[in-house]
Amino acid sequence: MQQQVKEAPIDDEAAQLRRTPATEATPRAREVVTRWRALAGMAVSVTLACVVVTIEFTSQAAHRVSLMHRHAEAMLSRVSRLESEIAAERARISAAHREVAAAETLRALLRAPDAGLLKLSPPAVLGGHKAAPAHRPEAMLALSAEEHRAVLIVAGLKAPAGDMPFVLWWSASHGAPVQAAEFRTAADGSALVTAAIPLGLEVKGATITAEPAAEGDPRKAAASSSAQAAPLGPVQLRGTLAR
Repeated sequence: MQQQVKEAPIDDEAAQLRRTPATEATPRAREVVTRWRALAGMAVSVTLACVVVTIEFTSQAAHRVSLMHRHAEAMLSRVSRLESEIAAERARISAAHREVAAAETLRALLRAPDAGLLKLSPPAVLGGHKAAPAHRPEAMLALSAEEHRAVLIVAGLKAPAGDMPFVLWWSASHGAPVQAAEFRTAADGSALVTAAIPLGLEVKGATITAEPAAEGDPRKAAASSSAQAAPLGPVQLRGTLAR
């Protein structure tokens, strides 16, 4: 009986020792789980923050890109406008150079011993209607056979429908008319044109016609491809040189 009483405390201590790890393990597990949950929550928060920052950055970047595109389009439009203005200014400068050269040629022709002046006027009926005196176009042609050159001064000759070019033709005593120069008038109908007189050609008169473009008229294309073209368009001005 005494032995049984003494062994009882040993069994109680063993049972207590077996219970102690189990009771201590439960709080540690809970602490680990809580810690992982906290870490997971932090990770989710950081991820959401990154998403919000990315969306904000993307929105700002898209806004900047849109502004840059609009700025680039505005710059391209301005460059295109400036290029058009430069081209127009170059055309005006080129026209001014031609007018200066024509003016110098005109001075030289007027000093030539055989200089002559030829006035060109509209035909009796122009375009099916009589032109009003205040709106009648006119032209003056200064020419010299020795210089083999001529200068045409045009006023009030407006471009016909279709923006067809004007052509100056030499009229000789024999043979078909000879093309002298092709030109376009300014907005006010004025022009200053130089033309060459072929060697051996005795000019008896001159005619200005409005010729259709070669690609728009097969007759014009055929005439242009031949050795000597012929006038096909309506007569705008004509004149005969008095001898």
